[in-house]
Amino acid sequence: MKTSDLKLNDRSGFKINLLSNLNYYGNLDTKAFGYPVKKIVSSTEYEELKCISYHPKNRALRATVHIKNQSGYLGSHCNSGSYEYVRFYIDYENNGNWEDLGVSSFRIHDIEDHKGLCYGVKLIINPKIRKRCSEEPVLPNVRAILSWNVEPPVNTPSYKPVWGNVKEARIQIAPKPQFQIPPIFDNPIDVSDFINPVIGSMPELSFPNPMVKISELKKKYKNDVDEARLVTMALKNVNTNFSLKDIIKSKKQFEIAKIDISKVLDILKSPKFNTTYEELKCISLNRKLNEIHADIHLKKSSGYSGNLCSSGSKEYVAFYMDFGSGWEFMGTSSVTVFDINQIPKEGLWYNAYMPVDLTPHQKKYCKEGKAKIKGILSWNTPPTPNAPNFVATWGDWEVCDVEIKPLPKGFLGLKNQPWIESLGGVDTEIINTISGLAKGPSLMANSIVADYSPFDGNVYVTGKILNQIPVTKYKIMIKEPGGVFLPFNKKFNVNVTTFNTILGTNSSVNIEQTPTGDFYDYIPKSTGNIQKFVNDDILLKFKPTDFGIHELYIESNTGEQSETVRFMVDKDAPKVAIEITSGMGNCGKFSIGDVVEGTFEVKNDTHLDYLKLSLAPFNPAGTIQTTNITSSDITVSSGSLTISLDDKDSSLDYVTGTWKIDTANLPACGYTVHIRAEDRTIVNSTTVGKHSGSVSVGFCLEAA
Repeated sequence: MKTSDLKLNDRSGFKINLLSNLNYYGNLDTKAFGYPVKKIVSSTEYEELKCISYHPKNRALRATVHIKNQSGYLGSHCNSGSYEYVRFYIDYENNGNWEDLGVSSFRIHDIEDHKGLCYGVKLIINPKIRKRCSEEPVLPNVRAILSWNVEPPVNTPSYKPVWGNVKEARIQIAPKPQFQIPPIFDNPIDVSDFINPVIGSMPELSFPNPMVKISELKKKYKNDVDEARLVTMALKNVNTNFSLKDIIKSKKQFEIAKIDISKVLDILKSPKFNTTYEELKCISLNRKLNEIHADIHLKKSSGYSGNLCSSGSKEYVAFYMDFGSGWEFMGTSSVTVFDINQIPKEGLWYNAYMPVDLTPHQKKYCKEGKAKIKGILSWNTPPTPNAPNFVATWGDWEVCDVEIKPLPKGFLGLKNQPWIESLGGVDTEIINTISGLAKGPSLMANSIVADYSPFDGNVYVTGKILNQIPVTKYKIMIKEPGGVFLPFNKKFNVNVTTFNTILGTNSSVNIEQTPTGDFYDYIPKSTGNIQKFVNDDILLKFKPTDFGIHELYIESNTGEQSETVRFMVDKDAPKVAIEITSGMGNCGKFSIGDVVEGTFEVKNDTHLDYLKLSLAPFNPAGTIQTTNITSSDITVSSGSLTISLDDKDSSLDYVTGTWKIDTANLPACGYTVHIRAEDRTIVNSTTVGKHSGSVSVGFCLEAA
């Protein structure tokens, strides 16, 4: 048998081998998991994590994964394929204290006729540490773990995948929002308390930089920044669209600064890619969200037009795609960067992104589409549009092949036909068409991994209308439990981002969607160089009020309909109770050596996820034991103080049992026994486990 066949067997039989031995491939600790059968650890033969980056304003972590082979991914698009998981960790203090941020993922298939494909993943985060711009910058380390077909375990930053790899990158967290104020004030005004709670972020409020003399820039940066870079920086403040005449007019300034203008003119007249300060390292397509993104590596501490309390400068990226007939200009985007004296030796990583409408290029179910993408990086000045061979003075370009997702199964591809992409924060592909429960990774920009999960709270519905005309409208039809389909006609807000694809700027604003005759406006995608995108392609936000199966579909104003999505709503939170039944009962006194006994129960929730019993304060000498659990469907795993119960039987809504604690080795103290239960409901389209119940009961332990 060929070596390649052996490796393919290790792909097709991967999970079966792990069932026989969790450490079959030797990527786990032998003391805890036993000895391996063969050694495959962090193999990048099939997939490799290439880049990690961050967009400070949008709080978006992104990563680029390179798919290298045409097979080994468990089937074509006509099959279920497999998953590529990327779990992110963050270390705010760069001291090895990693915090789990969650997991993102995408589905991958066997795809013929390619020499490598670039896939993007995205995870929105909420940084816990932010400081004023005048304080030390927050420059955490981010670790990402790529793992094929097995989700990296939570809170395990040292995990080594069998197939995949681990990569790290330093990023910059945006400072607290503030006004940039005239120098008569000593300090910037912190306006963190004035953030609009609806929008959730502050607009970029700053006074424009005054005209900067080249001599002042040279004095400020000394010899740390190239003279040509200083000239570009100064001319940016005079006129964005500067010409050689502007340079000649500034001759006196060059003489004062003792700059050789002839050398500067040579660089600006005949630019060659220069990656001394920044470099475009990766480019990819997030095929689920239809976003191109570019990973940008900043290498220097200065040369970016100002610190975090200034307007800084922009790294522009012009995006192109080739669908088979040459490069098409998709637009220019940007990310703001700054001088940061504390930049680590490994540099900082930023990303720029551009949503793209690829519906005209999506093929029918089972037929994958392919295209090329190109990003052109240019510091300080947007690249010339519709110029795929543009060479920037500062920057470079990157090219990669990508996959365009096919249309859903059974989708006819009619003009103005709606298409539901996700519901309740998860891809509709993972929602069971009968039970209405979701199972699997969400595939959206969140860390949801559904486990036979229903929905509650604010349910977001995302999707598109295929090949829409500019005035397309749509209505939402919903059937509640026991009812009939009725149009949804309530107001809701969406966040719309407008891109100027020439200038590379963008801005976001909340828009209220108000129905007219049951129909909502489908916001146009583009008008000339102005492109509008509803963030996350949200078509509906609503809050169901009834428990049970709901159904939903979208209809355009020309009569075309989407598929119908069936989903379960669970509005119940588990109710818990715990009692001490021995001795003096609740709040009673016990002597060291007594066995404290009691009962517990959980009820009122048919989608229970887990139940935990714990003793506080923590003491490793204590042990909680449970007996007489009511259901044989529950598996019990116990530690020294905690007992977890996992229930995946959706019909179970009542669990009881008894517990006991041997106090022989516990010190005299006041103790509480705590019970907590959570269900599997996805709440507000973002989180699993918000439905919970908890209660405690106490006792006093005295010396005998």
